[in-house]
Amino acid sequence: MVQKVLGTDDRARFELAESIIGHHHHLVCIECGAVDDFVVSTTSEHVIEQALAGAIAASGFRPTGHRLDVLGRCSRCP
Repeated sequence: MVQKVLGTDDRARFELAESIIGHHHHLVCIECGAVDDFVVSTTSEHVIEQALAGAIAASGFRPTGHRLDVLGRCSRCP
């Protein structure tokens, strides 16, 4: 029902599982620790999946999905 969202600080954050709210990614502020959701287009998701498949092909790993966190500074932080 819920999943843990990793930030850049020691605070625990949780959100509803993707099966409930849909697939999305996170913007994580390295300054204040804020975590915001963002969604990319279906085409971009396909490109991400292809890139990941190519990168791990030789490992024998069988992915069932992916999570993408983009680290940086939010608009509220200098």
